[in-house]
Amino acid sequence: MNNNGLIVYTGPSMLHGQSSRNIVAYLTGITQTCCNHKTGDMTQLWIMSADAAPNEALKTGADIAVCGACPLRGKTCYVEIGKAPRSVWLAGNSGKYRTLANAKEAQRLLIGLKPMRLGAYGDPAALPEAVIKELADLSHGNYTGYTHQWRDPENRWL
Repeated sequence: MNNNGLIVYTGPSMLHGQSSRNIVAYLTGITQTCCNHKTGDMTQLWIMSADAAPNEALKTGADIAVCGACPLRGKTCYVEIGKAPRSVWLAGNSGKYRTLANAKEAQRLLIGLKPMRLGAYGDPAALPEAVIKELADLSHGNYTGYTHQWRDPENRWL
């Protein structure tokens, strides 16, 4: 089991019309230093299809459950899904990351959490509001993120 990554959500997508598609969210960079020169050392939240690696989800259109109405989806997305997202998905699906049992366990494991990037891949709006709020609280408000869903009336909490 790898202590650098955790599964923080598994369930339906919250994006409009995608609730029948299961997604999974991984939080990585917990114990190891990140070498991303653009963001610095942050924990990373990855939101992905539960049933297909990101590169396969892109081919089949299943990525809509995590990308929603993003205008960059399938065209000019800057995320190289065949690299880090695919590696994170493979590690998660091979049992290398443990699933958080509850909020108390999350607080115990994530004390002193580094700043957090909500959505290293995938849109944070795909997750339930309570999950995002809990992660934001655990990072003591020291997070960054973006959603293309902010105009959708179904996502007013954003």
